[in-house]
Order: sequence, then structure tokens, then C-alpha cells
Amino acid sequence: GEEAKAVTIPRFKPRKKKTEEKTEEGDEEAAEEEGTQAPCLRFVGYDPKSGHKSLLIVPAVAVLEVVTTASQAVGQSELMGLLDPAKRADLARFVCGRLHLEFPRNAPPELVIDWSGANIGYIGKVDAGKKTMRPPEERTLKREGRILRTSMVLSQLQVLVSAFRQGSSNDLMVNVYYPRIQEAAELLITAATQEKCLGRSVFEFDEGEPRTTAVEWLCRRLNVKVVDDPENAERKALNIVLSADKATGWVSAYKSLDTDVPVEKERPTGVPLKFIPANTRGDLILRKGIKLKGARQVQRGAAEVLVSVFTRAAGEPGGHGLIFEAYNADTSYTTTLHVGASELLRQVNGREELLSEMQLKDTIEAMLYRLVIKPSAVGGLDLSIDIHLMPNLFDA
Repeated sequence: GEEAKAVTIPRFKPRKKKTEEKTEEGDEEAAEEEGTQAPCLRFVGYDPKSGHKSLLIVPAVAVLEVVTTASQAVGQSELMGLLDPAKRADLARFVCGRLHLEFPRNAPPELVIDWSGANIGYIGKVDAGKKTMRPPEERTLKREGRILRTSMVLSQLQVLVSAFRQGSSNDLMVNVYYPRIQEAAELLITAATQEKCLGRSVFEFDEGEPRTTAVEWLCRRLNVKVVDDPENAERKALNIVLSADKATGWVSAYKSLDTDVPVEKERPTGVPLKFIPANTRGDLILRKGIKLKGARQVQRGAAEVLVSVFTRAAGEPGGHGLIFEAYNADTSYTTTLHVGASELLRQVNGREELLSEMQLKDTIEAMLYRLVIKPSAVGGLDLSIDIHLMPNLFDA
């Protein structure tokens, strides 16, 4: 045998990382450079009503530009301290305050941020010269000179009609919005046209119900048609034409009624349909969102409406009469139902103790399940209370 020789295997020491080889001065420069770097932020917006989520990814260069621009505009250099990694929550809140909502047509709202490298379709760009990005039909909510806003059935379309006075003239601008396709159009009715149809301008009628009735008369004679948009083949547009001659009396008004809507089988007797004045409203007793029968047909599938219940007058007991208001979130239209004292007693099977101050709120909450909302034969919405829904609701 050969003698065994011991073989020594050399051990290699691991090489140090570059960061370990840096000098103390280099470490300070790296830390300072790392502190000025901006992170990439991800924002998620949620609409609780529709359940829609909007995702926005803001790249690091956009974050750095927003912070730098803001610090230069206000002259506060301490804003650059938000880029410190220890202040990520403060940085996110600051950038969130620079976000905007963009309202594209036929699409849910999206989160956008304004910066030099914005790309529409990825991060959208907001025009700083515009006060709002909302569509025209939503901007009518804050438009001046509005004299009418109501829901109507025009040309078999459930639309929202708003009428405005054009400055100090007697011209009338009518805005028609069709929620189903989210499109709106406007038509100018001059003072001469109003005099031809009504004999005088609508603004020569007394302010209040007479003027509102005259404006509604003109609006009901609008022919609304959905046509293809010539500027965009994927969208629709509204075409509005006024077809009205001078009023010929009650016969023409009767013929314009929609007779397809069935009448109520049981009409209230001895109960006023409207309190005097018609716009009366007392103390708020109850306000809640609730699903009503017929709401899906008038709200594009949404069954829940906001119902508010008031007394007939301020300081008056609820047993003397109640006012029910249902708000249609789809068209921003409110329909009202006035219920007198005798009808309230009929609804609770004559049990007067249920209308006392101690039990009134609980009684009203139970009575809400009898409310029915449906389209009106003359346009708008009708709110009624059906005693046949849950007939044993107030049995002793």
C-alpha cells in the first residue's frame, strides 16, 4: 500500500458587498439620495352605490413632479420632506389630495392626476381651465335660472326635464336627459313661440303653480327621439322637436293622457289629495332608504329609494296628517304623497294609540312597506299607499 496523503482544500472567503466597502462619506451620500427618491403609489377608489372600483397607479416620476411643483408654488421647501421613507402615509395623503374624478360618457367615473407625462387611458389628464368634468346633464343641478325640474314620459321615454330662463329675456331653455343612454340635449323655446302656443310668455303667468303648469304644458309637447350620433358611431344622441299649436282646450289635454296606465281600483274618498299649501312640510319624523314596490321599473333596476316622512305642519301632531316623500336617485326626482288623518286611521285599522307621539315612528316604519311607486299617466312618478299590502300589519 501506498501511503495516503492528506489533501488540504482551501477555503474561499466571501467577497464583501460594495455597500460594505463604501466609506463613511459615501454611505451618507447614498442615504441622502435614497431619501429623495419617490415611490410608485397605487390608489383604489370605491363607489358604494354602484360597487364600481377605480384603480390608479401613479409612477414615481409623477409623484416626484407633484411634490416638487407644489413646493415651488407655495414656497415651502419642507414639502420635499414627504419623500422621506418614514413619511409614506403623509405622502400618500398629500398625493390623494391632488386626485380628481373624471366622468367619461357611458362609463363609470375614474381617478386621474394632473402631471406633465399624463397619458389618457392610463392616467388621464385634467384640464385646469375647466371647473368641472361632469357631463352637461349633471351640471344643470347648479345652473342658475332654473324654474322646473321634473321627470316626464315623452315619446314613451322616461326622461328628466329641466327648464331655465335665459338671462333677463323671456326665452326658455329646456334640457332633456335620458338616463338609459346617459345623453342630454337642449332646445331653446323663444318668447315668440311661447306666445304662439300659449297666447303669452310663461313668465307672464303668476310665479308658482300657474307658471309651472305653463312650462310643463310646453315640455309635454316635446318629441324626443334617440338617433345615432354622427360624431361617434358607438354612441347615441337625442333629437328634440317642439310640436305644439295654440291650446285647444281640455279635449286635447285629455287625448294626451297615457291611457295604458291602469287607474286605482280603490280611490280615497273624503281625503284631500293635497294639503294647502301644496308645498307644505312640517317636522321630519323619519328618513331611511327602503325597497318599494315598483321602484325597479322606474329606477333602472334599483329597488331602494330614499323616503322621508314629515308632519303636515311644524309643531303639529303626526296623527293629523303625514307627508311622504320618495327620492328617485336615478333621475333626481322627488314624488310626494299627502295622507290625511282619516286615511291614517284606516291604514292602522282604527287603532288611534298607534298614531300617538310615543308609537308614531314605529307605526310609520311599518307603514313604509305599503308604499308603492309607479310612473304617472301625465308624466313623473306617483307615490301611493296600498292597504292590501300586508293587510294584517296592524292587527291587534
